[in-house]
This record gives sequence, structure tokens and C-alpha cells, in this order.
Amino acid sequence: MKIKKICEQCGKEFEVLDKSMYRNRKTCSKKCRHKLIALNQKKRILLTCQRCGKKFEATPSWVKNGAKFCSHKCYSKSMEKPVYYKCKNCGIKFKTNPSNHLRYDKPEPLRSTNIFCSKKCQYEFVKKNHGYINTNLIRRGKTVKCFQCGKEIYKKRYKLISKKFFCSFRCYKKFDKDNPERKDLLRKHRLGFAELINSPHCDKYLYNWMKGLLFPNISKYQLTDLDKKVIEAKILLFKIRRSSNVNE
Repeated sequence: MKIKKICEQCGKEFEVLDKSMYRNRKTCSKKCRHKLIALNQKKRILLTCQRCGKKFEATPSWVKNGAKFCSHKCYSKSMEKPVYYKCKNCGIKFKTNPSNHLRYDKPEPLRSTNIFCSKKCQYEFVKKNHGYINTNLIRRGKTVKCFQCGKEIYKKRYKLISKKFFCSFRCYKKFDKDNPERKDLLRKHRLGFAELINSPHCDKYLYNWMKGLLFPNISKYQLTDLDKKVIEAKILLFKIRRSSNVNE
């Protein structure tokens, strides 16, 4: 089954198959298509900048995607001003930068009306209206206290392995100053690691590791004498650096 259409560029009548991928065709050939694209690119629409009020020209595609500002400077300055949005779940008005909710300022077909003040509200809204639990919204971590100042912080599940938690690098440094025994413990760990590196049974593992770093795409049988010497030199440097770190 074929449909008759008229070319928008040359005005000729042409036939296309009655299928979704052919129904939206506007031109009869590639030549006409390229000419039509070139004409559309030359078209300009006059708009006024929402920030400075200056008039500027925009292409139809730019207008379709929501052209509002004459330059990037005007756009970035408009993003600095806080905007108030209403949460779809709890109804509370919350303040945020427009850049955080940019998709809500786009034209109607591209805009989403579901705005939430937090992940918790988003999770409750999805559960209430759609009846399923979105696993991406579930927080699997825990709220823990900072080991130095006692401030409550949220930590993800994979970070809960360590026993000590700090809210900032400043707290971590303060804790280090207040506890000089901690440095001695670290030094002992380093000494143990240095002893392990210098042991003869570790040389084989170090050699394979360094070979994988320097020559990942070459097998050990294809290595030349020069390559082997480079690997040995790098292992020696690695051992020297580790021993210097222990003595600090």
C-alpha cells in the first residue's frame, strides 16, 4: 500500500509506503532534503532575552528546544537566582537553583511536572501512585556520627566497611593530631608491608604485576631482555620508595 505526497521543496508528487518510518517524509529525494535543511537553517526568528531584554535571532530548532537568552552570560546569570518550586508529594515550597530543575522550564512536550523536594518524597509518590518500589530511590546506607565532632552524616553501604567516619578532611586531620598513637600503628603496618615486599616469595607476584602494568598486551614469552631489565628496574624503584615511606 502506497500513499501520495507532495514535496515541500520542488512541489513534485511522489509515492511512499504506508509505514510509520515513511509517513513523515517531506521531500521526494536526498537533493531536495538537503536544500530544505539549508533553507531552514537560514531562517531566523526574532526573540527578546528574558534577562537583559535585548532582541536576538534564533533558529527554529533552537526555539523548539526553548530559546530564552541571547548569550551564555545571560543564561548563567539567570541560573544564579534561586527559584521556588512546589513539591508534588508534600506540597511544601522549596528554594533551589534553576539549574537543578532545568527540565521543568522547557516547553510543554519536553517538560516534566513531577518536582520533589527530596528523594524520600519521590519514593513515596512513586509507591502511592504507581504501586511499585523503584530500587534506585531506596537508600541502603546508614546515618553515622563523625568520630571527631559527632555530626550526623549519611554513608553509602560500600563505605561502611571502615570503623571510623569523618564529616570532613579537617576533622580527619584534627583526629590525627589528637591521637599520636595512630601514626605509630600506621608505621607498624608499613613496616609489615615492607617486610612482605622484600621477601623472596613475593618477587614472582611483583614481577607479574609490573609486567601487566608496563606491557599488558605482550605475553611473558615474547618479552625481550631489555623489557625484562626495565621491569626489574621498576620493581627496584618501587621497593626503594616503599622503604623510604616507612622511614618517614
